[in-house]
Amino acid sequence: MRGLKIDLGINKVYIKSKKENLEVDINDKLYLYKIFKNKILYINILEEEVYNDIITIPKTKKSNIDGIVFNHIKSKFINFQDVVFNYSVLDKINEEYRILYYCIYSKTLSSLKEFKEQIYIREVRVLHELILKELRRKVRKDAYYIIYCYRDIYYIYYIYNGILLSACNTRHSKDIPDHIGFIKNYINKTYRLKAVEDRNNIFYGEINGKIKLTKLVSLEEREDLWQYI
Repeated sequence: MRGLKIDLGINKVYIKSKKENLEVDINDKLYLYKIFKNKILYINILEEEVYNDIITIPKTKKSNIDGIVFNHIKSKFINFQDVVFNYSVLDKINEEYRILYYCIYSKTLSSLKEFKEQIYIREVRVLHELILKELRRKVRKDAYYIIYCYRDIYYIYYIYNGILLSACNTRHSKDIPDHIGFIKNYINKTYRLKAVEDRNNIFYGEINGKIKLTKLVSLEEREDLWQYI
């Protein structure tokens, strides 16, 4: 079977191939089936909101943490099989761990699974994890914001010690300051940290079709966006 890379948006499937790029509504099942039949799918999930929260658990072996987080998230979602999640250990205080988990529920991915045995999904990746992997190599700061645009959506992340603490997205650049304001309040209240505010800690990244950071600059170098901040 031949491999096929696709991006999943909200009710949209973006299909990338050497010949053409297609945007297909998730409800066009017959057309999608014709494309996906006998293909191995490599999926990137885009556009969905990132849900995150903190739980505190008793000190335990690290091998046990996976199961604890798994069961906690499972209790939060009815359709847990359609949730993609990950977590980080924020800190260890006395006999407790503070765990930050983040997850995405994708209705589009759920709809794809209706094909059942008629398609084969090899890999599911989440956009923010792909970006974080590159940022950990390229940014040498303890705390910062990253803003980037991919498929006409602006993503705004707050990164602390290499961990995604908060995320928002919008289709309009003029809404970016409102989202940054929300993130600042969220960070200050939830994590009891003072969110950074100076311009040197706000970056703009350019992303190519392979979801790779091709450019990373201070937001001051993007005057068309800076006017809104």
